[in-house]
Amino acid sequence: MYLADIAEITMGQSPSGENCNSKGQGLPLLNGPTEFGPSHPTPVQFTTDPRKKSQRADLLFCVRGSTTGRMNWSNKPYAIGRGIAAIRDRRGPAFQPLLRAVVELSLPDLL
Repeated sequence: MYLADIAEITMGQSPSGENCNSKGQGLPLLNGPTEFGPSHPTPVQFTTDPRKKSQRADLLFCVRGSTTGRMNWSNKPYAIGRGIAAIRDRRGPAFQPLLRAVVELSLPDLL
């Protein structure tokens, strides 16, 4: 069984720089785990041209570099850059904690 069998995985895609700002215009943008908090992100950038988005309750998963595997919960929709993937259990939000447990258990094999 693969993660894609039980979850929808959205890989981030960065918007162009001219559509990014720190003034709160557009959708909050996450580029990597530097915005991750204890449970939810605290965004510092925004974009008026989101390419890929997370939904509320998605598991946000860092996919690049030495921070691969760091996770947070999407508490609202975010634009996600190429350093982040949004993972959503196909059975619905109630299964998200179980999905995270499966990902955490499998993390040593993913890194």
